[in-house]
Amino acid sequence: MFIIGITGGSGSGKSTLVSTLKKSSTEDLQVLSQDRYYHAQDQLTPEQRRQTNYDHPDAFDYELLISHLKALKGGYTVEVPVYDFVRETRDSKTEQIHPSKALLLEGILLMNNSTLFNLVDLWIYVDTDQDHRLLRRIRRDTTERGHDLETAFSRYTKQVKPMHDTYVAKARKMAHIVINNNDDYSVAARFLSLAIKQLCT
Repeated sequence: MFIIGITGGSGSGKSTLVSTLKKSSTEDLQVLSQDRYYHAQDQLTPEQRRQTNYDHPDAFDYELLISHLKALKGGYTVEVPVYDFVRETRDSKTEQIHPSKALLLEGILLMNNSTLFNLVDLWIYVDTDQDHRLLRRIRRDTTERGHDLETAFSRYTKQVKPMHDTYVAKARKMAHIVINNNDDYSVAARFLSLAIKQLCT
């Protein structure tokens, strides 16, 4: 299984790129998001959960994600967590991901773990300026995750931006391919679709 890691800042357009590639592909292709691997927080109160810094590496269960990637590479089906972003903890259900010729692995903090870094065959960094990322993040948090505007903006300024500057931005230098997503990445998406098709044949 050929693993393509797609990373970049929160609100950079990673998920949209992955969705575009998945829809345009007729190949044996699976998608997996790092967002599924946030730690369960059932033991915390709703107020305590709201204090979690979801943009810090400690928020993720890397051990489980790595074990799932190794299993998929070995030809095994895995039971992937489902994360409830309104309740801010894992759902009780899981979803199956089957082995495939190629896997699109998407997330903000994938490159900072050396074991995970070495499991990925091709790294893509989606580069988007701060203003675009801020608008996309606030729109997502207020429309999809139940946050009010003040909470969404506070999280961005206190958590998202500092964590981006500390952990995410440096991944750009380690990527094999950098995609500019300030305007239009349709040409890059077509190129990647052709590359994926070639990999899966």
